[in-house]
Amino acid sequence: MKRDEFIKTVQKKLELDSKDDAIWITDTILKTLSERLTEQEAFDLASQLPRELKELVKGVPDHVIKMDRQKFIAKVAERLDVSLEEAERYIKATFSVLKSAVTPGEIEDVLSQLPKDLAGLLAEA
Repeated sequence: MKRDEFIKTVQKKLELDSKDDAIWITDTILKTLSERLTEQEAFDLASQLPRELKELVKGVPDHVIKMDRQKFIAKVAERLDVSLEEAERYIKATFSVLKSAVTPGEIEDVLSQLPKDLAGLLAEA
């Protein structure tokens, strides 16, 4: 899946008027997810994404930032300056597109690195 297709699908799922908003939401959520993954897992996920999105996922810190479901949603809400409910809706939509862009095995690898409550949120997408 190419970046434009990824972004357009997020935009459509969220019924956004602005492509720029879809880019901002997608970039923020992927960056936040990457902070929760090990460097190797972030690299593996990035290897299946379009070039423009790879850079977001590969830019992980030296250590994994521990986040459960609530902290993940709160971090996304803060970064996007939206309510917790809106952040959760954005996360689910973006992750559903991510699930269609990479192999099921890679999604399973990502989910295996997350706490159960956060993995559950993403698996619901």
